[in-house]
Amino acid sequence: MILAEREARLAVERVQAGERLLIEKLRLEIARLRRQAFGTSSERGRKLE
Repeated sequence: MILAEREARLAVERVQAGERLLIEKLRLEIARLRRQAFGTSSERGRKLE
């Protein structure tokens, strides 16, 4: 029983790690697209917030 619980927890942790990786990848993609669409000046306002 304990082994099954441990394996389930590890599976959930792997999924969460994959989701965090996807979120970071999408954040970088959004930043790249903002630069492409608006130039680097669009980041200036965000840094001031």
